[in-house]
Amino acid sequence: MSEKYSTTFYTTKDMKREALKVAKKKGINTLNGLLNFLIADFIEKNRELLNREESHRNRL
Repeated sequence: MSEKYSTTFYTTKDMKREALKVAKKKGINTLNGLLNFLIADFIEKNRELLNREESHRNRL
């Protein structure tokens, strides 16, 4: 099992409320669940950048 890390996230009440409304429509019930989903989605959409960086390191 991978290690878990904790972080602090600051937002306004209105932003949190709106984000949770949208998340619930997608089946996500908590702000933490939403953040985990968004981070995973961000990584997946930008995986090419990670692969490019790694291939550059391997060439050196």
